[in-house]
Amino acid sequence: MTYKQTKAAVKNLIIKKGGICNIFGGDLVILYEQGHRATDVQNALDHFRYSPQAKAFMNRVANK
Repeated sequence: MTYKQTKAAVKNLIIKKGGICNIFGGDLVILYEQGHRATDVQNALDHFRYSPQAKAFMNRVANK
């Protein structure tokens, strides 16, 4: 899988779980089993956690 696909999968997971703090190891294992590389998953999580561009998205998800 490409990083772009992994980032989209992580974004969908964040929306489904209602925030990044609600994602647990089992959720990540599912992504790994789907073929996403562990490094890409962690980079995508870091993007949504720390990126100024993703801040507005995270605020919307957190306020639901």
